[in-house]
Amino acid sequence: MMSKPIRKTLKTLGASAVLLAGFSFFGGACGGGGSQPASLASAPTVVAQATNYPDNSGGPAIKLTFANFPSGPYAAGIQYVIYRNYAADSPPTQVSTSAQSFAYDDTNSRNFNYYSAPLIQSAAGACSAATSTAGTATGIAPGVPYSYTVQEVYTSGACSYETAPIASGIATPLGATSLISPADGQNVYMFVPFTFSSLVGTAPITVQYVLQISNAPQFPKATTYTSPPLVTGNPNNQSISLQPTKINELLQDFLTANGVPASPTYWWRIGARNIADVPGPVPDPTTGEAYVFCSPAKFQIPGSTMTRRH
Repeated sequence: MMSKPIRKTLKTLGASAVLLAGFSFFGGACGGGGSQPASLASAPTVVAQATNYPDNSGGPAIKLTFANFPSGPYAAGIQYVIYRNYAADSPPTQVSTSAQSFAYDDTNSRNFNYYSAPLIQSAAGACSAATSTAGTATGIAPGVPYSYTVQEVYTSGACSYETAPIASGIATPLGATSLISPADGQNVYMFVPFTFSSLVGTAPITVQYVLQISNAPQFPKATTYTSPPLVTGNPNNQSISLQPTKINELLQDFLTANGVPASPTYWWRIGARNIADVPGPVPDPTTGEAYVFCSPAKFQIPGSTMTRRH
């Protein structure tokens, strides 16, 4: 029978636990294990953000970042136990060591070992160590919202301690949208809709999309145009259309006026996020926009202003 994960905040042995900013810290001594981790001034945090693993270079993933846990000098004996959609007596879905301040949850199944109950303490100050239990977890599903809870477990000798569970906001892994039109390498003569596949699947989420166009495939911030967002829960193909700002305006002139230098070739891509995500996806490393972006496609505008005369 699989041991249940440790679920209750542990009492300090020989002293009372101190609750600070919703978090349990420990002090004092423990028979057979030494001192417990000291309290910190800042409350611990867990942040969950959609991304592509790792950081916009692979498949759908959630990046978990945790900070201000009371590791103290006990890094070697600490394990971060991570729960997906935390519920009483549910098993964890992965662990991370104190050497890392982050972890990724992705679409792959995994096997791992985690510290688990039973955990027994006596009034005299003696305690028994948590046991190491084998765990398994399935991967995440793109388009499904998740929340996460992290508990820090410190074990040394015959003693084990656990923090109170710290929860994250919602994060929704998203697959890459498929760019439909204009097709890669297509000539574009006028303002056209940029059409792409929806990322709404079986889960009822509302997605915010943006279109980005740049004169470079790396999408540098200084030369990238980002459209106003399109917000929809429609599962069918979607389009974002650029709107001319004056009569007879050319597409290239529109882009130039919006910071994209004239070029024989342009690149476009779509960014997406679930509007319920808090704080939202990992920001794009070049533009700083908090969306999960797909790989770009290119298009040409014949008669570029780089060659034609006004």
